Amino acid sequence: MSGRFRMFKACVLLLVAVSLTLSFASCKRSSYNAEYEKKLADLIYEKQMLINEKNQLDSVMEKELGNASFMSFVFVEIDAELYTDVYPMMSAENEADLVGIVALSEDELPGMTGNISIDQYNELISAGWGNALYWNGEGELADFIERMQTLLGGMEIELPQNIIFAGGVYTKAFDEILLQHGIENAVHSGEEELRYIEQSNPDGVWHPGRIGWRWLGESTRLKQRVETDCGYALFEINFGRSAEDSRTSFFSIDGESENDEQRRDKFGRMLNSFRASIEAGKIEVCRIEDTRVRFELYFERLALLTAEKEKRLAEIDSLINDVTRRMTELYDEYY
Repeated sequence: MSGRFRMFKACVLLLVAVSLTLSFASCKRSSYNAEYEKKLADLIYEKQMLINEKNQLDSVMEKELGNASFMSFVFVEIDAELYTDVYPMMSAENEADLVGIVALSEDELPGMTGNISIDQYNELISAGWGNALYWNGEGELADFIERMQTLLGGMEIELPQNIIFAGGVYTKAFDEILLQHGIENAVHSGEEELRYIEQSNPDGVWHPGRIGWRWLGESTRLKQRVETDCGYALFEINFGRSAEDSRTSFFSIDGESENDEQRRDKFGRMLNSFRASIEAGKIEVCRIEDTRVRFELYFERLALLTAEKEKRLAEIDSLINDVTRRMTELYDEYY
């Protein structure tokens, strides 16, 4: 009986030992699993952070690059109202100043009857306004530029770097002539299948486009496209001589009329629209030559940031591959 008991006791002890051994092994395996899972979780987090950075590189670059949406106001007619009515509204107190571009031609020069005076013109330029030649297409372009250089020289006005072509006049064949006279920016009206919104890096003659302002219609959408897609475009504003054709008239040149108040109100609403966009950081109103410089700097910055982004992308891909390798090695180590 005692022999059987001893045998039973030995079996019990053996079972207990096996149980303890299995329990210890199970605890050890559980500890291994927990250790593996912790290390794996760290690697997964590291990899996900790299993927997140990779996915955000474009938005980060866009933020660092900044906005490149610009517009200008072009006044092909330089009537006295440009100084007495328009200028005060564009430089209203406690609001963002808006600069315009004064177009100069043989028929539209400061000091001519009904036009702004030379002193008034100089005040506009001192306030940050720009200027441009305006050519209606009559005669030869080179002759027109040379005559304007002489006329403007007599007024101590330097030849502008910009020229505005009347509708239907511009052709790229003029670019060589323009460069010979130091004119870098040619404002068109959609000729040569050119886009109204200029988005290219300036090289040689730059080709911004212009259109007449319509409160409801193409130009309103044009402004929205400039804000959304970036680029540069100009709005032409006149004083009533071709209101039926261009619908850009805000100030009558024939004295007071029943529509003058409405025209001024419409002009004011247009300015408010631009000021709201400026305050929201969506757009800037600049001279043509200033916009060209900003576009050149924009594309230089774009090239630099693109190179930095591509370099970082390559680094991130390499780091992701390294994390993936370490995840595989981790599994092999534990299993």
